[in-house]
Amino acid sequence: MSAEDVATFAFQFNPAAHTPDAKQIKDITLRHRLATPRHAGQRAKLLAIRSSVQFAGDQLPGMDPLLDQCASYDVVQPEHKVSSFGGEDVFREVLYLFNVIIALEWSPSAAAYQQIRLAAKRASDFLYDVTNGYFAIGQVIIGGPDLMDVADIQIMASNRIHPRAWMSALNDARKFQPIRIGRGLWQKNQGTLLTWDTPEGYRGLVHEWGHYAFGLPDEYLRPIDVSRKIVTGRFWAESDPPASAPTSWTRNALQIAAPEVALAVESLMANTQISEYADLDKTFAYIQQFYPEAKETNKLEGPDALPLALPYFPELQILPDHAADVAPSRLVINLDASEDAAIPLSDAFQAGTHWLYLLKRGAEEDAPLHLIAQGKIGERDKQYASFRLLGAAAGDAVVLMSQMNDTVVVKHAALVLNSAGNPEPGEWKDMTPPDLRAGNPLFVDVIPEPLTTQASGPMPADLRIHVEAPTPPTSAHLYPSGATPGKAVTFPAGPLSDPIAVPHLDGHVLLRWLANNGETVGIFICGYSQGGGPITSGGGKLPITGGSSDGNAMIFFNDNIVPEGEVRRPNSFEAKESNLRLVTTTIAVGQQQLADGSVARSYIFSLASNGQLGKEHKAALVLYYDSGAPKRGGDLLVYRWDTTSQWRKLTTFAPSDLLYVAIPIGIADDGDELETAPSLTSPNPPSVRVERYRIFLT
Repeated sequence: MSAEDVATFAFQFNPAAHTPDAKQIKDITLRHRLATPRHAGQRAKLLAIRSSVQFAGDQLPGMDPLLDQCASYDVVQPEHKVSSFGGEDVFREVLYLFNVIIALEWSPSAAAYQQIRLAAKRASDFLYDVTNGYFAIGQVIIGGPDLMDVADIQIMASNRIHPRAWMSALNDARKFQPIRIGRGLWQKNQGTLLTWDTPEGYRGLVHEWGHYAFGLPDEYLRPIDVSRKIVTGRFWAESDPPASAPTSWTRNALQIAAPEVALAVESLMANTQISEYADLDKTFAYIQQFYPEAKETNKLEGPDALPLALPYFPELQILPDHAADVAPSRLVINLDASEDAAIPLSDAFQAGTHWLYLLKRGAEEDAPLHLIAQGKIGERDKQYASFRLLGAAAGDAVVLMSQMNDTVVVKHAALVLNSAGNPEPGEWKDMTPPDLRAGNPLFVDVIPEPLTTQASGPMPADLRIHVEAPTPPTSAHLYPSGATPGKAVTFPAGPLSDPIAVPHLDGHVLLRWLANNGETVGIFICGYSQGGGPITSGGGKLPITGGSSDGNAMIFFNDNIVPEGEVRRPNSFEAKESNLRLVTTTIAVGQQQLADGSVARSYIFSLASNGQLGKEHKAALVLYYDSGAPKRGGDLLVYRWDTTSQWRKLTTFAPSDLLYVAIPIGIADDGDELETAPSLTSPNPPSVRVERYRIFLT
């Protein structure tokens, strides 16, 4: 055993967690056992930069800081073992330490960088607690945009990214996608943002790590039997039709999968005990598939945290011979760089909702090189009268999309240096698209193409853009998430574009209207997302939990329901491959009030698929709303944009104690097609499989 295989750490005594005699323990030794390499999906890309960097600072023995995902260690304790206050062992016979790569969409300030480190430390301690002392984070590599597509965790600049992870993506090359989170954890009912080092933040990270590393499914779905009195009834009832029901009741009762909590992030794996993963027998049945030496026998009250000075934070440094080939400001964190630009918020911002986007200047003036979504102006931003643009620099531009009652306003401003040398918006120019200015509808649908191959690595995909507007845009660009340069979109004839190859199914669409002299006179931006969830993306295994990037629209398939007493493992779906893909496009602005007085209480969500949903793929579309939505009275119903270009209300399932409404998608048990999503369920669809939905207060 070489010296490089052993590391000694000072024991961190905690009088609240350990027995008093543990105070005498000075050191704990970790002896390296086995390193687990990253799968080919990450490894090949990391090898491309491995020769150009080195690391400064402490590193764990027996682990490559880039190429290994984790390592296991023997815990060498003194003769007097470390015990918790309740007499339980603090250390297990084996300790797994993860090697986590975190990439940011921007270069943070020293304060933001410290918040990320604190969040990683607190997440590590919480992970150690919920796995009964088997797992923690050993070291964390923090990098910039160049590491986005190989990172374990992507931190996007937007404050409206709902955290999502792909099940077993750390261990399955076909399904590899990073965990995606935003600049913080959005609290929609308060309109505020929590940082990742808060309890809600770092616990949410461990929730996503449970999907990503252990293959743990969410536990917040339940089967619900619904029925309705007449086909045009306003609400689905949560029960089968009674035996004595009149003939006006339909007999095609349905079962859907719907949440037991308002949002998945409200609890950890939706377990009622937020401090633990779900039932330990289930949890370790998943974990042992990948980490067989983690053998749980009983639930422990502790340990509360790994009492060692971990994780390490080795810093990336560019080797001198490669300095000309690698941009240090992108690959590594430059703490001397400006973090953001502050946009002053006048009294005009107190009303309405406002979304911000940063357009990064490219070598060509035709279109921005990158689009960095910043999210929504929240109540805290209004209180402090400023909003911070992350990743901004002089020469970039900012786009502001506002919904003021029934009026949509889009503004554009170039960023210029102020007297203090910091970028700030210059003159704001009205860039409202002509149709929105005239009050006409404008829809954008991002449509996944059929898949033709099952790749061994992360599965690429093709997308088409569908734009429905009386005045078509002059140009369009697609910006996949993850600091990926924009792609020009061409429309050969009509509203449907040519296919565009993309690395994944999350990103933004930028539309522009140009005058005859080439000057931009209209801009529109919308986001699209495959969502993410228990078993999804890359491997093609159903159920695919689709949904919007902000988490306000989610698609739950009935196969997500785990029968009572069953432990569902990832390999139980190996025989059921599917190329079905669902993409949700979010349109944050539009018509707010209908002719009958109904008022919008959600964004517009376009749902597009590359194949037929039906009996085999029964699902429920769940739309969440804010807690203040019902206060004015009336009913919250899901509306669908129909072929007559009108919003039509659908029979809606509306639980009284949870802040969401839902509709079933699929085919009823008696074979009748539901009218909730005809283009998605029809064997002979129209030119595009697209449906659009919105909540209205009726």
